[in-house]
Amino acid sequence: MPVVVIRPFNIFGPQRVGDNVTRRFILNALTNKDLTVYGDGAQIRSWCYIDDFTTGVVSTLDEEKAIGEAFNIGNAFNVITAYNLAKTVIDICSSKSKIVFKEIDFRDIDIRVPDIKKASRILGYNPKIDLDTGLERTIEWFKNNLESLNN
Repeated sequence: MPVVVIRPFNIFGPQRVGDNVTRRFILNALTNKDLTVYGDGAQIRSWCYIDDFTTGVVSTLDEEKAIGEAFNIGNAFNVITAYNLAKTVIDICSSKSKIVFKEIDFRDIDIRVPDIKKASRILGYNPKIDLDTGLERTIEWFKNNLESLNN
């Protein structure tokens, strides 16, 4: 059976379900509630917009050399700290939200950035959506669907 393993890295975008930090930050910023950042907010993450992620996944279906391989699919260029992500979301939303810090009561990873060289080499994977553009698109979707998301 032909198999490909995909390791997604911090995917965000419109219609993303489940609890995740971008969803929490955006919903709170749109309603002027505080955004909670754990620790000092220095944790580094790399964010991948959903369109780039799906392009990477679909490319594994089109490339025979992908069979039997594992790929990191993310965007190694959209790197930001948790604190700066919160600030960016507040700025894009023109929110009055404040950032509050909470002690970390769980094990966290300091830096999470994918090495996408293999995906680039074999799949031609090259993420295109920068963080601000992805956040703007995501925030716009959340604004347009805020009422249904709060029910």
